[in-house]
Amino acid sequence: MHSAARLTTRRVVAALSLSRLPRRPRGSPAWRQLWGALVACLLAMVALRAQSADAEIGDDLAPALDRWIRGYLAGRIDVTDPKPIKPDSTPRLPRRLLASQAARLNELQALELLLRASTESGRRDVAERILQLAALGLDGKDLKVSGVVIVRGAAEAALDECAAPAVHAYLFDTAARPAAASAAPLRLAAVRALGASAQSVFWPSLVGLLHEPDPRLRGAAARALGDLGRPQALSAVIEALRGESDGAAVQGQVQALTQLLDAAAQLRETDPKSELDAIRATATALGKVRDWRVATDLIRFLDRHRAVDAVPALIGVLEAATQPAVSQLGKTGKPEERGTRFLQAEAHRVLRSMTGAVFGADDAARWRAFWEAEKDKLTVVARSANDLAKNATVAGGFFGIPVLGRRVVFVLDRSGSMQAPAPRAGDTSAGDAGARTRLDVAREECWNAIKDMAPDTYFNVIVFSSGVDTWKPDLVPATPSNKGALRNYLERLKADGSTNLWGGLSTGTKMRTAASNSSYREPVDEIFLLSDGYPSSGEITDAYQIVARVDDQNRHAGIRINTVFIGSEPSPLDQFAQPGGGALMRELAERNKGTFVER
Repeated sequence: MHSAARLTTRRVVAALSLSRLPRRPRGSPAWRQLWGALVACLLAMVALRAQSADAEIGDDLAPALDRWIRGYLAGRIDVTDPKPIKPDSTPRLPRRLLASQAARLNELQALELLLRASTESGRRDVAERILQLAALGLDGKDLKVSGVVIVRGAAEAALDECAAPAVHAYLFDTAARPAAASAAPLRLAAVRALGASAQSVFWPSLVGLLHEPDPRLRGAAARALGDLGRPQALSAVIEALRGESDGAAVQGQVQALTQLLDAAAQLRETDPKSELDAIRATATALGKVRDWRVATDLIRFLDRHRAVDAVPALIGVLEAATQPAVSQLGKTGKPEERGTRFLQAEAHRVLRSMTGAVFGADDAARWRAFWEAEKDKLTVVARSANDLAKNATVAGGFFGIPVLGRRVVFVLDRSGSMQAPAPRAGDTSAGDAGARTRLDVAREECWNAIKDMAPDTYFNVIVFSSGVDTWKPDLVPATPSNKGALRNYLERLKADGSTNLWGGLSTGTKMRTAASNSSYREPVDEIFLLSDGYPSSGEITDAYQIVARVDDQNRHAGIRINTVFIGSEPSPLDQFAQPGGGALMRELAERNKGTFVER
């Protein structure tokens, strides 16, 4: 295409940019359908012009992605292998991309290069292939290939970073259209990508997906609405929660309510009636769900957003745990039974904090009598935004992540690569010789997170390299003497060995407070995991298996897992820190209600 014609087309595309569309659509469901049709029409026009303008660019990318996908699914590509690709394997990438590289690439680096070039092209045909990768494993099937989580994370990151209208048009079409069951993973991946797009124009269409037959799609749509952060979607999510019966969808809806209420507070648009409606819908859902992990999320929402209306539902949790059929739960140690006891403890903690009453966790009858006597005059202790900051164990957090848990474990990597210079803001390499090491930064952040913890909170530190070491056998109270001892321990840490990430993380999930007068040893409720590389030693090194095992261990515990990836471009010291660790760390945080930070 002639350069002048190309320039004209690009100006047309810019004129139709999504950022120019109205930001606050309102009205009935019929109006939202009309809005969706308008968006679809504009996106189609944009996609047509963009694809025509770029037809001559990147014609080799779609075939290259097809070759890569076929090779990966056939087991010929291992993205967890750090070794460079053999010369006779490299032609599966376009030669023009390989020509730009001064050194040979490993499989993951080659995939990232191909994805980056594909998203930069902004073409719909390559977006179709990237979405196939982003949908891997979303059908629940166990693929017989390694590194599924890594590949899916790389594809999702590529879609997140792409602002091309043609790509957004394809994602919109895929998410909105009814599809056969075999195409459900693609719709799920497209909905997730729309939520991460930061394009608020999509929220009315996502609202329409809250009532899809597939509960996975309903939950994904709710999470996407939460990610977009448009408070206007709050009433639709509340309405969906009222009629929801699937646990996974309920979990996504409550997560969205939390994000939307936070967004409303930041915009100074908090509506007390909407917040009360959200509390009532969540309390009703608490009485219906059967999955303890989901119920724990609901209880924590009711703790954060407090109202008298939640008290009967919390008492109902205590009553369910003390029924004869389940009164022995927690004594045999089976996961479901431990989940029941954990849920009872959480409900009891929130009830005491909200009401000031001091009845025991097993005194459900006294709690019910108290409610019947006091419900007309009971005022709960509100928990404002300031209270949340006050109740956090630190003011600044760990690498900027607020520490909100009361029983917190820090899991720190001390492998040999942690002696490499730490990346600084704006760096694209590992840093300069003589700068602070990654381990120095990890020590400093850990100490800053612990030094201001309240005396009634508990903490511990676990470090891992080739093996795993715990500072203390159990969680200990945050007393001045324990803090002082911890600081001395941190100063003595040395970087050495490989990266047994699974060993450190699995040890952290099993941590509990020391035995006391109480018969219930409280488990950890928040973990901060820091590493600079890809798992290279220990019982499990495959990222997909690590994520699956954490899912199993954390199904009922509901531990919030935050992750920090402190690596950057590999330095010469990174003999054990293979690329790809960031994708694994992101996945662990997103699947366990945590926050991911990359430095």
